Amino acid sequence: MIGLAAAAWISGAEHASAQFLDLGGAPPAPTLGDRTRTGELIETIESGIDRLKLRAGDRPGINAAIAWRVVAMALLSAEGEDASERILIGLTMAENFGPFDALVLGSSAPVNASQALMLARDLSSGDLPADLAELDRLLRDALAEVAGVPADAPQAYGWIDATPRKDPPPALDALLERWQSAGVLDTGAAERLAPVASTLALTQSWRVYAPAGRRLIDDIADAARVLSIGEDALEAPMRSALIAEFADAAPGVLEPELRDACLQHLAQLGQIADVVDLSMRIEERDARIAVRDAVGAVIAQSQSQRPDRVRLGGAVRALRLALARAELPDETMIVRQLRPAWRALLVRARESEQALLRVVDQTLLAPDAMTDPAVVGAIAVHGQAIDDLLGMYALHAVLVDPQRSGRDPPVREDRRMLAERSLRLGQSLARADEADSARVEVRLFRTQVEAFMELPGEGALRAMTTDPATAPVLESTTDGLAVRLFDDIDATRSAWLGAWAENSTSARDEAAARLASLSRLTAMLADAVVPLAEVRGVPSTLNAWPGWEVSRAALSILVQGLEGQLAQTTRLMLEGDASRATERLTTIEREHAAVRLLSRLERESSARGLSPRSDAPIDLILELGAGTPDPRVSWMFESRHQLAEICRYAAELPVARYRNLPQLEREIRRYVNDVAERVLERIGPERRTAESA
Repeated sequence: MIGLAAAAWISGAEHASAQFLDLGGAPPAPTLGDRTRTGELIETIESGIDRLKLRAGDRPGINAAIAWRVVAMALLSAEGEDASERILIGLTMAENFGPFDALVLGSSAPVNASQALMLARDLSSGDLPADLAELDRLLRDALAEVAGVPADAPQAYGWIDATPRKDPPPALDALLERWQSAGVLDTGAAERLAPVASTLALTQSWRVYAPAGRRLIDDIADAARVLSIGEDALEAPMRSALIAEFADAAPGVLEPELRDACLQHLAQLGQIADVVDLSMRIEERDARIAVRDAVGAVIAQSQSQRPDRVRLGGAVRALRLALARAELPDETMIVRQLRPAWRALLVRARESEQALLRVVDQTLLAPDAMTDPAVVGAIAVHGQAIDDLLGMYALHAVLVDPQRSGRDPPVREDRRMLAERSLRLGQSLARADEADSARVEVRLFRTQVEAFMELPGEGALRAMTTDPATAPVLESTTDGLAVRLFDDIDATRSAWLGAWAENSTSARDEAAARLASLSRLTAMLADAVVPLAEVRGVPSTLNAWPGWEVSRAALSILVQGLEGQLAQTTRLMLEGDASRATERLTTIEREHAAVRLLSRLERESSARGLSPRSDAPIDLILELGAGTPDPRVSWMFESRHQLAEICRYAAELPVARYRNLPQLEREIRRYVNDVAERVLERIGPERRTAESA
């Protein structure tokens, strides 16, 4: 194994956090009665254990298989606040006994007798932990020995990070040697840090410990940026103080009683490094000095008296906003017709930038800065100024010839009239008496460009027409009208662009209203095709992630009626009855919120590198054991309880259907859709980039 000291360290390295149990006014969960899916599974598991006990030979493997089933039964029997999270783990285990048995049973099983013996011992060591985080760590530590695959395998696994890191983690031992050679750290500090570097390096060779180890390597490397702060940024006493704090905090991550406090201290040092780095990029001398002095005042305080992470984060965001104008492209990289507007907006941005720089140091010094009208107002005004410039650049992306880029790019031939309209808007922006109304027009156009140049789900739907797995589903959900739908979108979009070019307000608003209706249809169609394809046999990516498990039988009930509803709605939309089509879409969106959420998460999990779970035993082991969730960074952690609720109760749908309990089936569907709607509200709309059509 990884070694007792390292295992003890890594098994508790993640931050603890309360689960988010408040469902925001959701109705109470349905009463399931005596016969449930979990109850049936428990009975089946008990029978399987009895058969295993009678099996001859390979006792370590048999004992491991029995221990696995005993844990699954205990989880499926869970009660209390986090019961759904435990039941979800139990469902994943119970639905995948085959892959686990292939791991430990039989003469060709990849797990040897000693590994199986250790696995059985770890799983049977006593009652399951009352704390959910401890349960996560128990499974990871128990499965560590049997997850014998390279730690650097490319696919994602376990509780993946919200922001995936594709680059390898920095080598702390090499950094440590560099810091010592440069004289930044003295010998004593380097000696205290050496065990941290070696332990973290060790975690990267074990698949199940690599994610948590990687996060801690990044935490330390991020905080270590205070070691490279230059003399021109801070005076020597301040730099020395930060170096000493880093040298004291980093070794503490190996001490269970110090770990959380040290990680918080390291995070604080990383934010201070951000502030210092950003302050050095401020061109205005007085503002730069003011921020530097404010940083010095923060460093002079004890750690407990310093601004908390929220305040420091606010200071970092304010500084980045104050520097945002410098990150914008030069006007020569924008089509000529937009340059008058660009210049007018830049004048306003420079003015609001100066106003923000005059108060940005207060975000560090004043505890109530983020409620101070002067600070909040400066941030809001400059934020709008930058947003207007970004909106202008979005318009540039619509006008520019996609075959030409660089300096002085030409306009697309088919959008010259629109470019001329943009030129007139820019000229109005430069005139004081017309500037306000012109800004309203520019902002409206930017909003519509982002919404309509590619409708939500449109790109995915067009790609589905050539995919053998999804093309038949798209055909049925559109009543065979997919081609007509795309033609309608193209024609309406062209009419909308033409109306903008001709400054025809009524035609523009009519086309925009039509595109808004079409966008709701394309979004719902794209959401529907994914689960409908899964019902027909396309494997689920999301089911390979530990936060979700929905069987095909349950999913087939959740999507019931969706295909026909969308086919009728598509026909209504294309026959010109947008009003009735929109009313139906409102009903579909509400009644199939769980389907919409599943599709959203399927797309995002695929984008994060997850692959469908295969029958290979290692896929199951890595799903349950490779990496426990970190509340700070794990994808969808804040919705863990709600997702588990959805999966737990969805699992009961086939039982309600089989037992002919339509009222219970309706209650379950209503409940899971209501919970899913709240998750969708929490995570907000999908981020997407508007591209020229």
